Amino acid sequence: MMQQPQIQLEYFVLRYVPNVVCENCINIGVVMVALGGADFGQVRFLGNWTHVLRLDPNADVDLLKALATNIREQIGNREKREQMLQNMKESFSNSIQLSEPQICVSDDPSSELEKLSSQYLPTEVYSA
Repeated sequence: MMQQPQIQLEYFVLRYVPNVVCENCINIGVVMVALGGADFGQVRFLGNWTHVLRLDPNADVDLLKALATNIREQIGNREKREQMLQNMKESFSNSIQLSEPQICVSDDPSSELEKLSSQYLPTEVYSA
């Protein structure tokens, strides 16, 4: 049986930071894209936003959910993906922050994203 080729992937964690001075934050999503010629872009977000409300009772969860939906829709489209990622890197800085990008290699990007999501997101169910 032939093994699938290894794909180089970049991922980063999205954090909600209600007060940048206090530096309290909660991870709300994991974004992963393939580098090079492979076409892969997926994201996982919290499925249960209770953790966000515990950290910040005034959090605009509807806005966060809308952001998650927007990213989810664009990450799968190769043409929109690059522009969306660039916009995120340039404009997210206050209440939504990106971790430094990390690189990994996998022959199954979806499974790798699942592992990273269980590692970085609170233990409640997250959504695809």
